[in-house]
Amino acid sequence: MSEPRAVVLLHPVGLTDTLPYRSLTFKSDSDQVEIGRSSKRENKNLAPARHNALFDSRVMSRTHAILSVSLQKKLVHIHDPGSMHGTWLNQEKIPIDKDMTLSNGDVLTFGVEVVRGSDTFPPLAVRCECQWLETPSVHDCPRDSETVLQKQYQTSNTFRVPDYDDDDDDDDCEITAHKQVSLDLTSLSYRSAVPDDLSTEERCFKRGAIY
Repeated sequence: MSEPRAVVLLHPVGLTDTLPYRSLTFKSDSDQVEIGRSSKRENKNLAPARHNALFDSRVMSRTHAILSVSLQKKLVHIHDPGSMHGTWLNQEKIPIDKDMTLSNGDVLTFGVEVVRGSDTFPPLAVRCECQWLETPSVHDCPRDSETVLQKQYQTSNTFRVPDYDDDDDDDDCEITAHKQVSLDLTSLSYRSAVPDDLSTEERCFKRGAIY
């Protein structure tokens, strides 16, 4: 029996990220994905990866914003739990602790341009793409993907960030000066298709996709 899933793709805008996009899968309405700043310390296990929303950005908080979904209503929500430098949806600052609905092509901007001494740190912007899928059973997918799917069913897709402790990459930049950076949203190209290099399990999901 098929079960609904949601995949939210985050495509970096303007700046070069370590990955071309992030693919975040939601299996239930209780799943949440935390968007925040990565850490270079291996023991923290907070390295950027295609299936998390951790970014190497000095203007982002550890837990900068949180994504959630309503599978039945096919809605994606974001809320900012109180980041230091704020979150913008299509250049409009979102209120703290208020769920905001995302649509395909929306641009989220995390933080503002921050100047610290002689260094300037830009905000991070991503374009959002939402996919609503029906997940086929394991037997509906090629045999070589069965192990991959079974592992995914056993893995939680909620990314938790530990509390801040004293290390080299402090939690938030101390602001000497800051300004909001405007993005030219009209110049962004929007591609609705899922990227070609999706993993085997994501391709199985797409077989039952509902657009």
